[in-house]
Amino acid sequence: MDDGHGASTSNSQGMLDDEDDIDSPFMAYKRLIDMTENETNAPELLPIDEDVVDAIIEQIEFMKQNLKAIGPTLTQIVREAHTLELERYTFVVTHYLRTRLVKIETHAAQLAHMIKQDPSRANSLVTSAELKYLEGYLSSFQSHLENNATKLMPPNCQNLTIPQPPPLLNYHYHFVFAKVHKDVSLIVKDPIGSGDQQIVRLKRGEQRFLPYECVRKQLLKNSRHITLI
Repeated sequence: MDDGHGASTSNSQGMLDDEDDIDSPFMAYKRLIDMTENETNAPELLPIDEDVVDAIIEQIEFMKQNLKAIGPTLTQIVREAHTLELERYTFVVTHYLRTRLVKIETHAAQLAHMIKQDPSRANSLVTSAELKYLEGYLSSFQSHLENNATKLMPPNCQNLTIPQPPPLLNYHYHFVFAKVHKDVSLIVKDPIGSGDQQIVRLKRGEQRFLPYECVRKQLLKNSRHITLI
């Protein structure tokens, strides 16, 4: 099926050598798979690449329209193949966005506190739609707390305020499986704070069980050279 750029989706696999090219639907999908794996396995919310998500959503809409227009002229097996491809794209982008929403709900207080302290970081961490969702979630939570808890308490206990959110995880103690896509050197620090550190050199394609802290910097920069598995 034409991808809107003059080539079929399957033919776009020939562009795999260009790691920075997301102009083709296949490369955008490949990047989204990595983003989904990282988001699923990281203990915190990672920055979002809206260009990749938008490219996939555009491709899904194009495939729907194309399938509707030429579907009746295709054989059943070809039509089913395109339908499965459409469902695959839809499932991955839905799973990625749902994973992010679960994290936003889980760490709502910490995220709201961080965004208030550092608004510039919010621009790379969440989309405007996610920020609106976070605000709505916190507002609903506050209303639920007031209507079902505080107003039933004695008058002198009805003005309770939500305490400061607890600190985020100590990422030195959170371990992940990481796969590198090029030769890299990572610094693993002593989690007990003694100041000792060790340099771990990984070859392209190698996998290692590592403290999340030592790959966190690359992931927060949307590095394409490390995938959590």
